[in-house]
Amino acid sequence: MNIMVSTAPHVLADDPFSLVLDALWSQCFEKHQPLMDLVKPGNRIKRIDEIRPDKPLLQDADLVELDIVPTDWDLSELFLSSSGSRIVQAYEVRMTTGEKDSRAVSRIKWEVLRAVSQLFRSENDGGIPQNLGLPFVLKTEILGQTDSLDDTILKRKRSGWTALMMLGVHLNFDRQTQLWADVPTLLANTSED
Repeated sequence: MNIMVSTAPHVLADDPFSLVLDALWSQCFEKHQPLMDLVKPGNRIKRIDEIRPDKPLLQDADLVELDIVPTDWDLSELFLSSSGSRIVQAYEVRMTTGEKDSRAVSRIKWEVLRAVSQLFRSENDGGIPQNLGLPFVLKTEILGQTDSLDDTILKRKRSGWTALMMLGVHLNFDRQTQLWADVPTLLANTSED
């Protein structure tokens, strides 16, 4: 069974990792208008509803580009106890500017940081929940960041600044849902063990 999780009617997710990726876009980044003003819709690489999102060679119209990529995952607490399992999935937030002026990367870094900071503000103070609105997510955290001139991070032979922020999303599967649960069961689970 597929669950509709995006405002885009054609996006379906049937696994927790895709649900988180979609929630990062829809609950965190797309709700921060100053960031969306910097990145044209076609340059927001979502990796959920796109058959081939990567562009090996970027043109001027492809910039500024914002891309979120699922990367490493930590399974050290996979079978934490008889009460549940935990996984930490990392997501790289990749920013490509095509500009040599450091102010270009500074602007997008600042707006990405402001968007992510909403996860750490109280909901009463305009923040969004650290669980991204998903009951199986415990929290989201910043794991690290880096900048590079001349695209040494992404290796796409594009001159200009790139930046990368690594987010860690902690997924919790309690004893009632565990890893064998389907997505509707995961979404219905409200336990915070």
